[in-house]
Amino acid sequence: MATYTSNYQLHQWEASDSFLRTDFNTDFQKIDAAIKGVETEALAEAGKKCELTIGQFTGTGAGTYTVNLGFRPRFLMIWGESYSGFWSEVMREDYLTITDSGFSMAYSERGLANYKGKPYYYHVFH
Repeated sequence: MATYTSNYQLHQWEASDSFLRTDFNTDFQKIDAAIKGVETEALAEAGKKCELTIGQFTGTGAGTYTVNLGFRPRFLMIWGESYSGFWSEVMREDYLTITDSGFSMAYSERGLANYKGKPYYYHVFH
């Protein structure tokens, strides 16, 4: 006697089972509906327009400077007289930390990030 898969209850026949064409049709309908659901979600996400937020801050020269944007950046470019860098999901910069509500820039003499009194400019895509 056939068993069924745990997620979509698709038929899993034994060698001795007899089966009907309607069994296949039912399984294919379930698969089609599941694929359409995933496809719809993917297209909705891909179809979202990217927005741009532009800003600036002045470095403090100590610790980290946090910029609260109210959203998680998808891509960040930051630059100034003493530093330039970027962050994305696939490339990361040593001195930048992305949070769910913005980003932080850590002070570093080596990279001159968050250098005291220096202006920094950013473009954030979200």
